[in-house]
Amino acid sequence: MSAPHTIEKTSEMSGLSIKYIRRLKSAMPKLFDQHTDRGQNNAILFDEEIIEVMKRMREMKNRGKTLAQIRNEIVQVAKREQDKKVQEESKANLENEAVENTETSVSTNENIPRVPVTKMLQRENDMLKSQVELLKHLLKKAEERFDRLLPEAGKGSSKLGQTDTNQEKTKKMGFKSQMFMWLVEAVVVTAFATGFIFMIWLFAQRAFSL
Repeated sequence: MSAPHTIEKTSEMSGLSIKYIRRLKSAMPKLFDQHTDRGQNNAILFDEEIIEVMKRMREMKNRGKTLAQIRNEIVQVAKREQDKKVQEESKANLENEAVENTETSVSTNENIPRVPVTKMLQRENDMLKSQVELLKHLLKKAEERFDRLLPEAGKGSSKLGQTDTNQEKTKKMGFKSQMFMWLVEAVVVTAFATGFIFMIWLFAQRAFSL
C-alpha cells in the first residue's frame, strides 16, 4: 500500500469530513477495501488513489448529489475503467501473440536461402547459352571431319585398280579408322545433346516449382 494516510489526514486532503468518509466506506466496501489497510491500534489507513476518488466524490456532493447517486456513479465509472483495462490487456496479449508468431516464422525460415528469382533464372539462362555454344562447336567439328572423309573415300575407291593389295588394305584401314573416329564423335555429340535436353527439362521443372 503506497503512502498510507490516517483518516484524519485523508479528511484534510479530500475535503470530506471523517463522518462522511465512514459513510462512504460503509456504502462502498468493495471499493474501499482495495485501498485501505489497518495500522497501529487498528486505525484505518487510506492510500492516495482512494483520496483522489474521494475528491471527486466531494465535487459530486457539492453539486447536490445524494450518497446513493454518488455510489452508483462511482460504481459505473469503476466498471468502465475495469472494462477498459480488460480490453487493453486483451489487446496487449493479441499483440504479443502476433509478435511471437512472427518471430517463430522468422526463426523457422531463417536457414532457407532466399535467392532472388530473377538472378537464379539469369544464371540458369547463362549456363544454357554456354552449353548451346559448346554443342554448336562440336557439331561444326563433326561436320568438317565428315566433309574431309567423303573426298578421301572417293579417292580411295578410284585408285583401287591402280595400287597393289597392301596399299589397298592400308587405305581401307585408314578409311575405317577415320569412320570410327567420326562415329565416336557422333556418339559424344549425341550424349552431350541428351544431357543438354535433360538440363532443359530440369530447368523447366525448377521454373514451374517457383
